[in-house]
Amino acid sequence: MFSVFFFFFFKQKTAYEMLRSLVGSVVLPVLGAVPDGAIVLFSGMGSDAQEQLTVGIGAMAGSTVLLLTIPWAVTIIAGRVNLDDEGEPVGYKNKAGNRLTPPGSCNMWLTGVEVGKSVRRNGVLMAISAIAYVIIQGSAFQDCYKDDDSGCESSQEKWYAIIAMIYAIICFTGYLAISVHMSKDEATEGQREKMVKRLYKEIEEGRLTISHVIKRGVLAERGRVDSQETQQLSQVGSTSQDSIDAKLHKNKDLTKILKMFFKRYDKDGDKVCDKHLLPVLLSDLGEDMTPEDHNDLLNKMDTNHDGQVTFEEFKTQIINFLKDRDEETIKHEMTRLATGSCVDDIEGKDSYGAASGDAEEEDEEEEPEIPPSWNSLPAEEKERRIKRRAYWLMAGGLALIMIFSDPMVDVLSEVGSRIHVGTFYVSFVLAPLASNSSEVFAAYVYGSKKTRTGTTTACETLVGAAIMNNTFVLFVFLILIIAKDLKWEFTAETLSILLIEIIMIYYTQKKNQRMFDAVVILSLYPLALGFVALLENVADLN
Repeated sequence: MFSVFFFFFFKQKTAYEMLRSLVGSVVLPVLGAVPDGAIVLFSGMGSDAQEQLTVGIGAMAGSTVLLLTIPWAVTIIAGRVNLDDEGEPVGYKNKAGNRLTPPGSCNMWLTGVEVGKSVRRNGVLMAISAIAYVIIQGSAFQDCYKDDDSGCESSQEKWYAIIAMIYAIICFTGYLAISVHMSKDEATEGQREKMVKRLYKEIEEGRLTISHVIKRGVLAERGRVDSQETQQLSQVGSTSQDSIDAKLHKNKDLTKILKMFFKRYDKDGDKVCDKHLLPVLLSDLGEDMTPEDHNDLLNKMDTNHDGQVTFEEFKTQIINFLKDRDEETIKHEMTRLATGSCVDDIEGKDSYGAASGDAEEEDEEEEPEIPPSWNSLPAEEKERRIKRRAYWLMAGGLALIMIFSDPMVDVLSEVGSRIHVGTFYVSFVLAPLASNSSEVFAAYVYGSKKTRTGTTTACETLVGAAIMNNTFVLFVFLILIIAKDLKWEFTAETLSILLIEIIMIYYTQKKNQRMFDAVVILSLYPLALGFVALLENVADLN
């Protein structure tokens, strides 16, 4: 698993944006799965493997349930901001430190967080990966789920275990591949967002005009300057002009910039602006027009002559009008701005994609934690050193885990014997405290930033960790079942895992989550333990 992970990790020529998106979806979940996998492995290595496996299933179930409940609730509690009556997070619009008012508010319905679409994607993947439990449990339901399962034979389960094992490893490698692929798209999107805010600030400060942006084609289809398209944009009447015009009208980045300025004068938020405010709006965009140009443009925008202009009318006519402005007019406008042109520096980003002079963002940028002496290194060498250091730190951690996991299994078994409590319950509670406490702390750290990015990273990490348990950790478990000819006698434990995952799949699809949701999610942890006890002692599924 370690080799597969680093194959994906080192294979990529990765910008910082992509590395950051990989942290939540891949790096932290994989790291969290290693201790659980090691505990499961060593629980099935001894001569009494069938009995010791109870420690392994307890660690796996406890880890999965804990990761999806307590840290998730901690993320909501630590990251909560003010919500409006519709549950939309309005606190993110405020500067850091003022996103929760009054400070410390714990209103169950008017405080909460928002999670990104990557969490919803991971929720679907978690549902798919959980099918591996259903496959192996299918065989257990034949003869191996009751207390008097004398007819249970391990040989009956081997083929089910093989199928479930293959399915689990396919889901594991597939999840890594999907995460790496999606991180590329997210990195590109992140760079586009930065460029949009950069351009917005340059126009706002009077160092660039919107017509210059349109004419030069600075907003290319994928958020970067494309020299060939720039050349095409300068050729008036070329064969491809119609397709270029269509691209301009559909360009999401250009739409965002125009919408930012339009919102200043859209008092009611209904995407309609008073016609008489448009000259001021055009001035904000850096355009110096004659009265005749103003009147002509305003008449084209206000097609029904009601004195109101919708955003779509504004966008369509402003692009149609400004894209045809001649070069001399644009040069005159740039000279009038009386400050240096920043167009040639539009992509003046550092080696990790951060543009200088970014407009203030609601999600603060995080700088990569690297030794100061590395800052002067070329981008490729810096990236190589970061990955090399990550490799050796993870390899060292893996070595420590392999050394201490074996005696930990014996300790958990002995604790259960001495306090006369089932080994499953002991390992369910204690094993995750040792193997997953870092995830709880990381959830608090990311949540306390009170940003969408921080909350999304935390929840994405937790769902990713559950997927690792459904795939990699279960894969190790099934290897032991097959290799040592063991029985799968964990019906109650399996149903408990599936119950919590089904409930949390619902929450992964919920964009806005309130403090009330945190209380419900927190209660799922003791519920899972109680559910197992109920199935074992009442339904006799032990």
